[in-house]
Amino acid sequence: MHKLSKILVPIVAVLLIGIAGLSFFCFKQFQKYELRATKMANGLKGTGVALDAGSATGIGGKVSFSEKGPGAPESGSLSWPEFKKDADPSHAQFQGTVDAVKKLAGDVIAQRDASANAIAAMTLTLGLPEEDMPVDELQKIASYETRIQLAQDYAKAFLNRDNQFLQSLKKSAAIVGGVSLSVLDRYPQCQESEENGFTVSEVNYANALNQLEAKIRDTKTRADTFQKAIANVQAVLTHYRGWQFRPAELAGTRYLEALQVLAADLQAIDKQLAELERTKAELERKIRELKEREDELTELRGKLASKDQEIKDLQDKVKHLGGTVDESGDRKVLASLDEMDRTVTGIVLLQNAEWNFVVTSLGNKDVVPGAHVLISNGGAYLASGIVKTVEDDLSLVDLKGIKDVSIPVGATVSISEMDKLENKPASSDED
Repeated sequence: MHKLSKILVPIVAVLLIGIAGLSFFCFKQFQKYELRATKMANGLKGTGVALDAGSATGIGGKVSFSEKGPGAPESGSLSWPEFKKDADPSHAQFQGTVDAVKKLAGDVIAQRDASANAIAAMTLTLGLPEEDMPVDELQKIASYETRIQLAQDYAKAFLNRDNQFLQSLKKSAAIVGGVSLSVLDRYPQCQESEENGFTVSEVNYANALNQLEAKIRDTKTRADTFQKAIANVQAVLTHYRGWQFRPAELAGTRYLEALQVLAADLQAIDKQLAELERTKAELERKIRELKEREDELTELRGKLASKDQEIKDLQDKVKHLGGTVDESGDRKVLASLDEMDRTVTGIVLLQNAEWNFVVTSLGNKDVVPGAHVLISNGGAYLASGIVKTVEDDLSLVDLKGIKDVSIPVGATVSISEMDKLENKPASSDED
């Protein structure tokens, strides 16, 4: 026995040392496991709180964990005591907390996916190509910020385009007039009701836009009508040959230049019309003057006819005054100034003050054209003149050097010696 005890004592000592070492090792491992469990609990708590922030699920307030301290054990829904209680299915707070955090993570992922799909759908509706906004790029942590910024920039550009359209439509409405586009400043409104939840109220833009379209169409119709009417000007004014206007240019971009050319053509036509009006007025004046002259001539002829006998009597009285008598006893027609009897006198039969001439009783047997005559009345000098034309019993004398002098009918007409002086030859040195 003594020998056996000697053998067992060392073995027992070795076993005790091994057990002590194993116990220390297990204690250290338990500490590591406990630290790992504490970190996992804190991590799950932080994840639940972070996922709950802003989502209003209330899960963050239900996820709790407090590490053990001096004299105080772990506590909270993720603590070791609560884990042990999960053996009772009616309790299961630890597993319920874990499942709630997992469910919240799934809900956040679903929310992310729904948001990504909505953003992609909205940008696609606005016209952004689908390949520029793929849903998976909106889901990725590495790319979602870039894609969201692209969606925002595109929405701003689309809004700017919409505002430009709106301003252009308002300007167009102001130009054509008679259309109110104030309804275009209204945007669809969101409404909430217990029955239908959130709905978007529609705004009727069609009526205002249809009115603007009708006004623009009416303006276009009037413009086309005006264009056709203006282009038809040449067909109406067929007698004008100086056209520079080209109707075909009204339909192009040079319509303003074409209208300016047309205005110049119409000004030229207006000048011609004014000239025609002046010519017409002058012609009418000439016709009136001619009528007056015809009336005067008719009156003169009447007077001459009434004085025929008086002239014949006067001719009988002056036959004895100068001139050469032919075999029949009548005086012959004079052929030159030298044949005139300068003692012969006549009388004024009428005066034309406007044309400044008189008609005398001296005929072609008394004077010849070019003879100078003097006109007097009661011994008083009135005028002088030159015989222009001579007929059988009349002569026309052009008055010289006077105007606005009234010469009465019956005034004496005497043959002057002036023509002798004018026709007298100049003296020669040989004489």
